[in-house]
Amino acid sequence: MDHIRKVAGIDHIGIGSDFDGFNGPPAGLEDVSKYPALLAELLRRGYTKNEVKKVAGRNLLRAMRGAERIAAEIQRAAAGNSMSHRATLPLIFSCLAMTVSGWRSRRRPK
Repeated sequence: MDHIRKVAGIDHIGIGSDFDGFNGPPAGLEDVSKYPALLAELLRRGYTKNEVKKVAGRNLLRAMRGAERIAAEIQRAAAGNSMSHRATLPLIFSCLAMTVSGWRSRRRPK
């Protein structure tokens, strides 16, 4: 997490609980009940309370709000073009992916 913070910035870090698809979590992070210890460790390492809040969920909420805003714009545009809402779903998911991965275009210099 420290490395990602240096490379991408704190605004692009979030934690999740989907533990499928890998060989196992690091010791001490076996499930979400361990998140309080993780967040306490971030504070111990010098992360501010605001940075820890971003990691714990504020960044995800910001990304989802951005995706909702873009989805609403696409739906408004589709209404003017007689596109069905079902036809706009691939566009909405693409916008969500771009919102979440948008940090790549704003990477901090080394």
